[in-house]
Amino acid sequence: MKVDSTLVDKLIDRVKRVKAALITGNSQEVLLEAGKAVEVGTRVLQSLIKGRHTPLNTSLKISKELNRLENHPNLLQKLKAVINCFKFISLLRNFKAAHATEESEVQELDVKAVSAALEWAVTRLLEEAAPGKLKELRNIELPHPSIPAANATVQEKILLYLLSIYPEGSKAPEIAEKAEVSRSHTYKTLKSLKRRKLVKLTKEKLFALTESGYLRAQEIKCKLLEASTSPAQPNSMASPKG
Repeated sequence: MKVDSTLVDKLIDRVKRVKAALITGNSQEVLLEAGKAVEVGTRVLQSLIKGRHTPLNTSLKISKELNRLENHPNLLQKLKAVINCFKFISLLRNFKAAHATEESEVQELDVKAVSAALEWAVTRLLEEAAPGKLKELRNIELPHPSIPAANATVQEKILLYLLSIYPEGSKAPEIAEKAEVSRSHTYKTLKSLKRRKLVKLTKEKLFALTESGYLRAQEIKCKLLEASTSPAQPNSMASPKG
């Protein structure tokens, strides 16, 4: 059954948005975009199973429609797993929307599961609806995330680097001791990093890196490695005259 190419392109675009939000550590955005991807994906399913789809500008009750499609006589068995994936994503998204009042309350594992389930489901769906688009889905190119700490202070860079050594997180006093900085200044810096979503507070009250913080820490490590392996520049350490 031929599927409207506009639907397919919009579905791939939604997957791209989910991946971009995951990379930048925006958990709420991951769930929001995944929900929109399911709305588009459900219309692709309609086209494959019923031969027509609800227009994008028309409201559609996703859970009810997925149940109807699951019981449709034209349903291909391979598409049943796609429907179940879409149901899982919708349920988790709705649960989080109802219970999460802060970004920190959205569990990292949940959004990773949603992203993985969505990519798997869309891959299976495109195998049936638009096989020629599978390469485009697999080769989605994402821009390097714009990390708020691009102008991080030396102190912030040190803390991000230290936290990258402890993936489970560390307490502020321990970080202060390792950085050889006062506890009050360390805590102030950690709070600044947390506001910019580079650091989060775990259930165990440990400071740990977010996805964005991890990427920033890796960037810092690469620059340190590059500096340590580069030949010394003439007069680079000379005192300025004047």
